[in-house]
Amino acid sequence: LSINFLERHQLWVAKTMKDNKSFTPTTLLASPTGRLLTGLALATSLWSCTAAQPQPYEARDNIGIIPSDLIIGKWQSTPLNAPSDAPSSMTIIEYRSDGMLRGSIQTPPNKTTGAPALRLDLTGNWQADGEWLRHTDIVFNAVGDSAYARQYNAVLNSSGQEFGNVTNVLELDEHRMITISKDGRATLYVRQ
Repeated sequence: LSINFLERHQLWVAKTMKDNKSFTPTTLLASPTGRLLTGLALATSLWSCTAAQPQPYEARDNIGIIPSDLIIGKWQSTPLNAPSDAPSSMTIIEYRSDGMLRGSIQTPPNKTTGAPALRLDLTGNWQADGEWLRHTDIVFNAVGDSAYARQYNAVLNSSGQEFGNVTNVLELDEHRMITISKDGRATLYVRQ
């Protein structure tokens, strides 16, 4: 799962909260204009994900049809070709045999924007579809009672945006998996 859009949105929320001390989820979403701006900001952050292009990743596709039983389990993911200015994060994903997934993403504090560290829990569905690994109906929940986490949840949950992605599995065995998204983002998964 790519979290680039979450990182971009995290920066926007932190800057907005820093610039406007009375900015809260309630004040932002209380007006049609606030809801529109929130939707536009989220849409912009989602579309801007394509702006930060990953470094090219070269690998041979060694997997034809994905054996679903090898996907099931808990994995830690690491971007293999993230843009050099991309913040680091730690992502744990658990693929369950019933087609559900859950996980968490831990982002570090951002000294440039003042955005605090943030943990996002996620749930959703997964499916092995030929050589593609599909993630659908992903729901994120920022953990914590800070104003930042509350704002993050308000914006994500009010957007109506459905999150998910499709990746090609290039390598897969009992211990590791390498995927590449349609936009060229390669990810290494190591079984936990």
